[in-house]
Amino acid sequence: MRVEIGLKEIKEAANRIKKFINRTPCVPSQRLSKHYNRDIYLKLENLQITGISNKCICLEKINTLADGIAVRQPGRIPFEIVKDIVEEIIVVSDDEMKKALCQLVLKDKIVPELAGAASVAALSKIKLPKFGAIVCLISGGNIDQKLLVNILKHYGNDN
Repeated sequence: MRVEIGLKEIKEAANRIKKFINRTPCVPSQRLSKHYNRDIYLKLENLQITGISNKCICLEKINTLADGIAVRQPGRIPFEIVKDIVEEIIVVSDDEMKKALCQLVLKDKIVPELAGAASVAALSKIKLPKFGAIVCLISGGNIDQKLLVNILKHYGNDN
């Protein structure tokens, strides 16, 4: 099944949800830009105000602490949309996300959830294009305080 979604449908959807969306900043990361010798920006979607779902969703156990991106199987419609436009999917480990989270918290003063650090963790695993800026989507501000403290204790000295 092919799902046709064009600019018109995207604009209509954006118009329907605009009253629920906060415009979040896209800020330059001096630290990452210097490290990768490229302009790196962080889109701070972790500042987005979200509600709590009242739906119960049961999954088989998934071995990750990054529950924001832990899916057993992608949805049919998102998969149909993404399969034609995504060139590559990069897998990052919990440890890589924890290290990236520590860097964001301790050096950039940004507190996402663990899944929200996945894009920064993936930077070291991809071949960066020769030209143009890179934008890392930083999502979720919903990290458990005890988990954050444990991650900072264990990985904070590595940064």
